[in-house]
Amino acid sequence: MTETQASRGSEPPRRAAPERAYLALASAFGIGFLVAVPPGAAPDETPHLSRVFVISEGHLEVPGEHTAPLGIPRSLPDLHRAVNGETWPPDVPPRTPAAMAALLRQPLAPSVRVRLHNAGTYPAVAYAPQLPGVWLGRALELAPAALVYLGRAGSLAVSIALGWLAIRVCPVRRWTLVLLATTPMALATAASVSADPLSCSAALLFVALVARSAFGREGPLARGEVGALLASALLLSLTKIGSQPLAALVLLIPAERSGGRAGQLALAASVVAAACVPSAIWLAVVRAAAPPPASPGADPAAQLQGILADPLAYLGVLATTTATQMLEWYRTFVGVLGPLAVSLPGAIYAAYAGAFALAAIGDGPPPAALTAGRRALCLAVFGACIAATLTLGYLGWNQVGAPLIRGVQGRYFIPAAPVLFLALPSARRELAPAARHALLAVAAAGGVAGIAAVLARYWTL
Repeated sequence: MTETQASRGSEPPRRAAPERAYLALASAFGIGFLVAVPPGAAPDETPHLSRVFVISEGHLEVPGEHTAPLGIPRSLPDLHRAVNGETWPPDVPPRTPAAMAALLRQPLAPSVRVRLHNAGTYPAVAYAPQLPGVWLGRALELAPAALVYLGRAGSLAVSIALGWLAIRVCPVRRWTLVLLATTPMALATAASVSADPLSCSAALLFVALVARSAFGREGPLARGEVGALLASALLLSLTKIGSQPLAALVLLIPAERSGGRAGQLALAASVVAAACVPSAIWLAVVRAAAPPPASPGADPAAQLQGILADPLAYLGVLATTTATQMLEWYRTFVGVLGPLAVSLPGAIYAAYAGAFALAAIGDGPPPAALTAGRRALCLAVFGACIAATLTLGYLGWNQVGAPLIRGVQGRYFIPAAPVLFLALPSARRELAPAARHALLAVAAAGGVAGIAAVLARYWTL
């Protein structure tokens, strides 16, 4: 029996199981965010809804110069303006519950259409959780606000299911995963119409499956293990681009479990291919469609040429951006809600800093197989995910040669966060009950504070 298995066997009663704690927190506060955040007020929610709407009609392509024009009901952008106003930050005053309910009575009017110009370039699979609800709402010609709520319900259900499974199968850092997966930002994102929920859940599940094969089991890899790794890597590839470096984590699995070094490399090559080849094909499809720039002045091809022409200068851009944006990334990782305009009380950000430190130090014991070399691999993968996310933002949203990378939010780093904690040294014993209670108290306080902040901003009696 391994050290990890022994520690799992001596864990306190089932009421302390982290997957149960996650299920309770994620369900309660996820539903709270689903209801409290007005329809269309989550980050870029109406453009994402527009994309899901045309996918539900059978249009999987990305709108662009070289594809046929796509139309959406005018009521969808009208919902965005009704909820958020014409400017940013939102300039619409709080509404009564009756006024909010009136949004559910606005007609969809599917025949009155406007052209869909830019609704993102993510693969259709990234919207699979929201698609059934939006398809049903479209078939019934429900109000655009109802489509949002139906899409959110599917997104939250899938996110909670995958999160529960990931925490259940992961043999290490399980209480840390609970804390990461229940931040106000993580739960508000899960309860939104977006490509982010499935992307974050797929990454969490992939990391958990790798950890299970690397640290939680012995003997030759079973076919089911390999199949699960390949399937989760494929799901990772078909959501948002940027988390593909996680595929290198498969090298954490000891060579003897794959039949030797050659088998380990063959497994790694297969997982990397599953995580990267579909993404590469999709990027080629997007490039052929020639979608409009995501922001004025953006030119991905010219930006990439500039990076390749002077990579040292780009490293300076990465370093400067990290130094100047780190605090804001932390805030938007923990939670800046609504359309990124609703902040939490300062005490909540401070409490999460303490909770993350506690989880980093105390959530042990680390498995014996997590050697210094494997920790270094985790740090390298984490850094590669951050660099990939920043580079994609630089290519897609920033003017050519900009000295800083703007538009990147802390929630984009949620998929990579578990890898950082996996690399950090921790105590040689299980997290004490008092420490577990402290982590759960911070998570509950964050959920309450997040929902309260949203209600105060958007609702009135």
